Amino acid sequence: MKKYTLVVVIVFVISLIVNYAYAEKETNNERLIRVEETIKSLDNRFELLRQNMNRQFDNSNTLIYFVLGALFTILGLICALIVMLVRDRQAANKPIMEKVQVNTENLKSIRENINNLENKLKKMWENLNQGKQVVNPV
Repeated sequence: MKKYTLVVVIVFVISLIVNYAYAEKETNNERLIRVEETIKSLDNRFELLRQNMNRQFDNSNTLIYFVLGALFTILGLICALIVMLVRDRQAANKPIMEKVQVNTENLKSIRENINNLENKLKKMWENLNQGKQVVNPV
């Protein structure tokens, strides 16, 4: 009987060890499953973070393009305004320059007429035998 009890005790102890090993194996599997789920959730969080960062970079790029476009538009408008002012000034000065040219030509012809009259007066004075007369210019 001692033999049988010893065998029963040994079988009982072995069954406890096997059950403990199986239970430990099961908890390891559960832990591995939880770790895999945690890794998947971390991967999802990293993916969401990457998407958010890409979206922010896209928004920043869009803002930079908008600001640069506005800056170049303003710069172009300023250049166009300067060109318009210069051309307008030239167009406004053209008739005045033509009048100045005409007045200069008229002044030259008037001076020539005065010189001709002065010469004629000198000749007339000399013809009257009055001697040379000095005509002061006006």
